[in-house]
Amino acid sequence: MQPKCSRNAADFCAVRRYYAEIQEKLEQHLFSISLKEILEREGKGK
Repeated sequence: MQPKCSRNAADFCAVRRYYAEIQEKLEQHLFSISLKEILEREGKGK
């Protein structure tokens, strides 16, 4: 019986592994932007 996919299943669940990769890329991108930049971008969009 294969284990179910879950938050801690990145080692064996393809879907979870894919999600973890996307989450890692998103976090890297967001942490590379300052809060000031985010607020400035939001201000321009309104």
